[in-house]
Parts: sequence; C-alpha cells; structure tokens
Amino acid sequence: MLYLACPGDPHGRAVALVRRVPDRSRCRGRDATAFLPRPRVAAIPWEGTITLARRPYEAVLILNPNVEEEELAGVQEKVLEQITARGGEVSRVDTWGRRRMFYPIKHQRDGHYLVCHFNAEAPVIKQIETQWLITDGLLRHLVIRRDAD
Repeated sequence: MLYLACPGDPHGRAVALVRRVPDRSRCRGRDATAFLPRPRVAAIPWEGTITLARRPYEAVLILNPNVEEEELAGVQEKVLEQITARGGEVSRVDTWGRRRMFYPIKHQRDGHYLVCHFNAEAPVIKQIETQWLITDGLLRHLVIRRDAD
C-alpha cells in the first residue's frame, strides 16, 4: 500500500492512497485522490456541422503616416478585405485621420487612425490579427468584443 502526506496536515501524517479517505479528520476534508490523474473520458463525436455565432467586434488600427494618400486607401481596403475574406461582415468604418500618439511606435510619433466595427466568428479573429501583423503600413491594432447592441 502506498502512503502520501496529506496537504494541510500540520503534523505531516501519511494517508493511505485509497479512493476515499474513510476518516475525514485525518485529511481535513480533502480527498486523497486529488493528486492522481483523472481517468480519460472518451470524446463524444459530433454529428453534422457546428455553426458558430457571429459576435460584434471593434478594431482600432493605426496606419503609418508616411505613406501617400493613395497607398493609405489601399492599406485600408486591404485591411477591410481581410475581414470579409474570412466571413466577417463590416458594419461601420470611421476614419479619425492623422493624430499624434502618446508614445512613438516603430519610430513614428503620428499615425492615421481607423476604427472598424464588424461581426465575425470567434476563431476568425486570431487569423485576422495574424494577417494584420504582417501587413505593410499597419503600425498597431487592437480588437475588442463589443456588447451586443
């Protein structure tokens, strides 16, 4: 029989490794099997397809201020197309224009701000953010989930 020290016992008394401790005073209400791995449960196979709910999101994007006006519109269209290509639905786009940042990002003190409201499935957000990390002309982004309106 294997004996383990019971956690929380100031005297360090050993408890027999059993399914349940018959004398609760020895282990102060804790289960002696808490340290053992739990048995695996067979996965329940899903039948059919799973439809994920579309949730509302808001993204704030800071674009590079050194790009020309035509390139800026191109980067904006590229960002919006990356949302719609993955099944997202853009509901509103606000352009705040060029603003001064509180601290420099990639040696830039200014940036063009773009706020985008869209609906998408939860796993798609990670894919969109990964694409935005390698998009030229995009300094920083932040995506948050909005409350349902």
